[in-house]
Amino acid sequence: VVIERKRSREGIESYIPGEDRIVMEVVGKIHAGIDLEKLPVSKIEINGKRIKLVIPHAKILAVELLPQESHIYEAGRTWVYSSYEGLEKEAFEEALLRLQENSPNNVKMIEMAETLARLQLTQLLRNLGYEEVIIEFE
Repeated sequence: VVIERKRSREGIESYIPGEDRIVMEVVGKIHAGIDLEKLPVSKIEINGKRIKLVIPHAKILAVELLPQESHIYEAGRTWVYSSYEGLEKEAFEEALLRLQENSPNNVKMIEMAETLARLQLTQLLRNLGYEEVIIEFE
């Protein structure tokens, strides 16, 4: 996420030209998946070597920022009465908020999480001896 934050002076200091500014790319990691802890037994059907699971759709489980992978593209401070301090922190906070707000609407990410969940569960259940594995989402 590319974030731009600016801070202008207030009061009598506003007569001094210039502003404090930062443009940075904030990198984050979005964890999407399926919470199987709350899967009721009623959603599991076993018939011999056949198993059927009806599981909830994937959702965003967590969003984390990766400061070490983020980059400042431009930073500018005024010479006098700079209020630059804290702009980077504000940029990270804004990026986290944007990622948290936009991630649940990312249909492709949710679809990918469901595909991976289906593949991993199928492999696990086949390793446990089930020959036919059916996984449905509700």
